[in-house]
Amino acid sequence: MPDHGAPERGERLADGPEVEEATAEEAARDAAETARDHLRDGAHVSLLEVDSDLLERFFQGILHAVTPEEGSTHLAGRHGSQERGGPKGAAPARERGRIVAIMKKVAILGHARTPFGAQGGALREALPEKLATAALTGAVERGKVPQASLKRIGLGTLLDAGRGPNPARALILEAGFEEAPATLPTGFSVRAGGGSGLEALALLASEIEGDEVAAAIGVDSASLAPYLLPEARVGSRLGHGRMLDSAQRDAWVASDEELPLPALAAILMQPLELDRARFLEVRKRSLERARAAAGKGEIVPIGVPGPKGDEPHDKDDLPGAQDPSKGDEVYAAPLADGAAAVVIATLEQAAALKREDAPTLVAIARVAVESRKAPVAPAAALTSLLAKTGRKPRDLRAVEVDESLFVGAEAARRELDLLDDQLNPRGGAHAYGHAAGACGLRALVALLAQLESRGGGLGAVAYGTGGGEALALLVER
Repeated sequence: MPDHGAPERGERLADGPEVEEATAEEAARDAAETARDHLRDGAHVSLLEVDSDLLERFFQGILHAVTPEEGSTHLAGRHGSQERGGPKGAAPARERGRIVAIMKKVAILGHARTPFGAQGGALREALPEKLATAALTGAVERGKVPQASLKRIGLGTLLDAGRGPNPARALILEAGFEEAPATLPTGFSVRAGGGSGLEALALLASEIEGDEVAAAIGVDSASLAPYLLPEARVGSRLGHGRMLDSAQRDAWVASDEELPLPALAAILMQPLELDRARFLEVRKRSLERARAAAGKGEIVPIGVPGPKGDEPHDKDDLPGAQDPSKGDEVYAAPLADGAAAVVIATLEQAAALKREDAPTLVAIARVAVESRKAPVAPAAALTSLLAKTGRKPRDLRAVEVDESLFVGAEAARRELDLLDDQLNPRGGAHAYGHAAGACGLRALVALLAQLESRGGGLGAVAYGTGGGEALALLVER
């Protein structure tokens, strides 16, 4: 359809009715701007403040924009959508997913995670560096590699306000690497939503060579995330000052120009034909699976303060067990604390270590969708991964998809017709909570443990990396 541009009020299009004085789209945009104004003022944005019917019209075409039909590109801009035709088989105007070429497979030598704790729960006093060190130590021990052999460490973290210029370096110091300066690894930090740890892994996989061994860690502590005082630097000369929760803001707000992610997720429920009953069903199932799995093959204990000093703690708090009827009816997982880690090496080094049986990272896909469709980006990444590797959904023994926003995993289930026992078989974020930068790697650790329990096979994990981007990884055990 040709692009006529936005019509003026009172104008009649050649093939359409006269435009009303205030269109539904404009009203929806006004409602969105009102919500954003609340956010800028530091107020909690409730879905009750947004007219869902108007906003649903504003976000029409959500799934079509993620997977456009062949021969056309669906352009879903901020003020509506349109189809731009093209010859069949022609390249789309913008590629929505791309494979990150791994020249050779990478071996995953070890994996581990800490228990995940509710915000203010059992891990409330555990510094992120302590959580990350526990996960890293567990992965190294299970991988049967000397910690001194690590040459590179990638840390994925999101709630990092006030944690210095490079949190990965703080982890290296906490883990005691400086005690052996000759083997001191280098470290880098990645900030990419719930997939931060996975992004660190993807970057490491693309660079290691020869006899190198590396580790990717994801960690966050919602309990210790600070509050922010935006006006404190120059002073509040008149009126009320703001105090922002950095945990809520960094976990759920992509920018001041967009609605918070839980609000976007709630809006997408209507076109996906999801309701609160389905949300409660998924949440209940997630909890049941998490309790049944009990972290077997995943958890390493961490010391927490007790009456007689630090005591080992090895059980998840399962913050998702809290009554979901309490508080705002948002369809997002509760924030949490925790860490996860994996140790990787080239296949040549794995063979030298007599670890030919180690699971392998096969391929990676990244996608970017419009920011308003961010909650379903993981489904798009998984679809892209399968298409670009020539795999089918039934080839996968297990699939871990970001369920921190509920609609993400549900969109993947519907788009790819995933079986019930394929998708998040050990539960997801609605059970364990959303420990931001650690969640993607927690899902990968769960996937590896699940594949081992099922006798091996292919598996995939897909997680959002912020603002409408996502990545998916294919692994084989």
